[in-house]
Amino acid sequence: MELSQFTFYNHLSPELQMFVQKNSRAVQVPKNTILFYQGEICKDILFLSEGNIRLYIQEKQFYYFALYLL
Repeated sequence: MELSQFTFYNHLSPELQMFVQKNSRAVQVPKNTILFYQGEICKDILFLSEGNIRLYIQEKQFYYFALYLL
């Protein structure tokens, strides 16, 4: 994964660029994989280089509402 494809990356200082490089890794996630559930603390940052991601919120009656489709 080429981090320079992300707009924010080129605005970072060289030190921060190096930090991001050292602390990131590319992964492939199968379609329909749940990355985390509502209420869980996400400990990672996702840089989506290709594909789609959906963010849902669940209401008490078990309805799901799509918040974002990227």
